[in-house]
Amino acid sequence: MTQTRRDPASYTDPNGYVFWRDGQVLRRIYPEKADYVRALLAEPAFAGLMKEGKLVGTAIAEDGPDGLVLGHQTIWPLSYPVEWPPAMLREAARLILEVARRAAEADHMLADGHPWNVLFDGPRPVFIDVGSLVPAEGALLWPAQAQYDRLARYPLHLWAAGLGELARGRLADLALGVSPGLLLKTLPTAYRLARPKLTLALLAHRAAEAATTGPKGRAAQAGRPVDAGLLKRIRPGYFGGLARELDGLRFAGDSGWVDYYASCPSMQAGEEAAKQALMEGLFDELRPTTVLDLGANTGRYAKLAARKGCRVVALDQDAASMDRLWREVSAEQLAVLPLVMDLAAPTPASGWCAEQRPDALTRLRGDLALMLALIHHLVFTGNASLAQVAGLASRAASRHAIVEWVGPDDPMSLHLRRTATKDFSFYTLEGMIQALSEVGFDVRALEPHAPHRRLLVATRRGA
Repeated sequence: MTQTRRDPASYTDPNGYVFWRDGQVLRRIYPEKADYVRALLAEPAFAGLMKEGKLVGTAIAEDGPDGLVLGHQTIWPLSYPVEWPPAMLREAARLILEVARRAAEADHMLADGHPWNVLFDGPRPVFIDVGSLVPAEGALLWPAQAQYDRLARYPLHLWAAGLGELARGRLADLALGVSPGLLLKTLPTAYRLARPKLTLALLAHRAAEAATTGPKGRAAQAGRPVDAGLLKRIRPGYFGGLARELDGLRFAGDSGWVDYYASCPSMQAGEEAAKQALMEGLFDELRPTTVLDLGANTGRYAKLAARKGCRVVALDQDAASMDRLWREVSAEQLAVLPLVMDLAAPTPASGWCAEQRPDALTRLRGDLALMLALIHHLVFTGNASLAQVAGLASRAASRHAIVEWVGPDDPMSLHLRRTATKDFSFYTLEGMIQALSEVGFDVRALEPHAPHRRLLVATRRGA
């Protein structure tokens, strides 16, 4: 039976809407836009973007009396800008500018400038909203400039100024982002003085917003003569200038967790090698297609899984670790998507009726979930129960979970518990196995690879 579902994120699209049919993502184009879209898909500029993997693969699926339907490449999984480390957000912003530039060269316009129209296929950004390409008309150099500034350019300047947590917080609000006024208030004086062009632009943008507020300002703006030929000539260079600004940004690459493997007090080199050998054998045995690595740190095991042919999503709350991981997997062209996320507070559902953008644990699930060197942090620092740890494994894994048991006497466990007053007597290997069993897993414990550590292989019953 054919199953059709309209995508709840698509209700604002003026040119059509996205829907799903039997697992395939499709886009219906309204009749009045159909001729334009047919011609657009035939143009070399957009065929080139698709061939390069920068524009989502698109073909006409239906074209008849009932209208035009496009079939799109499906990209797994959905991820959001609030979850990307700064280098990934910059790469998405670069892609937006490239699509806008190449559209302008072909006498089209990118009507949306926000990074929510970008998904990452592994570490590679792909622009997905073909419907936001429109004829190059109007009185503005780029109508989507404010969207791009508030949701890409200005948050990146906050990251570069060391204010990444503020940037991430504002990216959660798709309606507002980072305003020129907020950026002026929050950027350190030294940062603004070192970038006089940015500071002058922010002051001008703030003044322009004030001047165009209300009927008189809008009428005055609408009455200005526009040289369409001039706009067409300067647009490509304008987008190139914005791209060069992005290239000049530098992000802090250090944190307390980036060198975790070198500084961890628990594992010796031989013990880590034994663990890696066990994991290689388990990847060969379980043969997952998709892997969700929870608490991935700098991604040693995410990269190992990708080298085994898996598609991997790596989650960690440390943005610097995810930033480094993205750079490494990009250079090696591994199918790893690094995302910044606190597992105790994963990205919630948002948007219209909390249905427009699903929550993290709805979007992110793998054949195999990895929880390596993680549960002691969840319990001793996050105050999670073993039942909650098992519940997280159940939500994250469709078939298997590999949980590294880190005993209470492990040096890192002792370090995490040094100031704790809570009674952790419930934290036992038997209790962890029982909790996993109660959420539907059969569990086998491997031989210890370190004095207080061993891998638990949990397989969903019936999988």
